[in-house]
Amino acid sequence: MREKSENTHILIERQLRIYQRERSAVWQCAFNVDGRWQRTSTNERELAKAKKTAHDILVKANVKKELNIAPITRKLKDVANVVLKQLEKETKNNTAKPIFKDYISVLNNYIIPILGKYNVNNISREALDEYETKLTKKMRKPATFSTQQMHNAVLNMIFDEAVLQRFMTELDRPKLVAKGKVSERRPAFDMEEIRALRENIDGWIKRAETTVSKNLRLLLREYVYVLLDTGARPGKELLNLRWKQIRYTHTNESGSHVEMMVSGKTGKRKIIGWAETISVLKRLLKVQGLVGFELQSI
Repeated sequence: MREKSENTHILIERQLRIYQRERSAVWQCAFNVDGRWQRTSTNERELAKAKKTAHDILVKANVKKELNIAPITRKLKDVANVVLKQLEKETKNNTAKPIFKDYISVLNNYIIPILGKYNVNNISREALDEYETKLTKKMRKPATFSTQQMHNAVLNMIFDEAVLQRFMTELDRPKLVAKGKVSERRPAFDMEEIRALRENIDGWIKRAETTVSKNLRLLLREYVYVLLDTGARPGKELLNLRWKQIRYTHTNESGSHVEMMVSGKTGKRKIIGWAETISVLKRLLKVQGLVGFELQSI
């Protein structure tokens, strides 16, 4: 048998080998099951014992394969980190869906800290109950149906990756059920509420105790005015808006308006702003020091 190096020993050609990593005295095992290489530690420092353990690992892996059991598994946190890196890469490359930012938050704040210690092929009902309990504690309230659906979607991404890498089988995949309370949306503001909001918002701004607070309230007023004028969805659609996404148009029939390409929960869409929105944008131009920057040139 030809040895690749003093730190690598081929035990069965194209099927089993052991090796040592740099700065580690423990022997690792690489074995091939059904055309797929897997790696694990022998937990042995002596070469003879490591060779025997490696042979045992290969035999057990083939038995598991015949029984439709994953030949080797990983901690859920290891697979979750692979999914996390994929989501972060797409976010960095601007190819991510808007929901991916929420998925990253779910992974970092909930799934990895709570379920990361379990083997990915052994997520039992008890583990999921523990997750639900700790999730409620961290959120300080029971998760709604939509929140549970999102967490389940992220867990299924982890399980998909684990099945792909053969760290679990479809038989190991737990059934995830969203059973939280369906959140109730607040009814749209009626005209009386809108009138009261507009009449009182300037007084609320004047009552600000600091300059920072006053500026934030002024910005919030502009935000509310544009929401009311355009029908934009509260949240990310306007918060992510840039000047380059705004196009000013003037027609004799309908008067001046602006077209804004926004991104939010459902992806990209175009919204229209009329006189109210144009007034807000002109005020923002002055606030940002773009006095000589005409709105028509956007």
